Amino acid sequence: MNSFILIGVIFIPFFIFYNLWCINNKKISIWINSKFEVTQDDYFKFQFKSSIITCLLMAIFIIIAVNLNLEQKYIFFILAIFYISIYATESIAIKRNYIIKIQNL
Repeated sequence: MNSFILIGVIFIPFFIFYNLWCINNKKISIWINSKFEVTQDDYFKFQFKSSIITCLLMAIFIIIAVNLNLEQKYIFFILAIFYISIYATESIAIKRNYIIKIQNL
């Protein structure tokens, strides 16, 4: 089986279910820096929507990679999409005041 398909079949549903668990339990995703505190409950919906967008972007890349028969060395693009999306989620959440950085005392 193609590695791209394997990643899509295993990781994408896991990531969506994990973020559903986060929204139901009001937890910040482990991918977001643990030094943050939620200031608005809207953050959890935002985090879930962001995870859906991340999964869609990864799925689109996987479909393109499979159709173009890209070599396995291009798998790192999936990681890049994931980490850029996580960074964007964190940055946007800070700007919208959904989360704030916890200050060390």
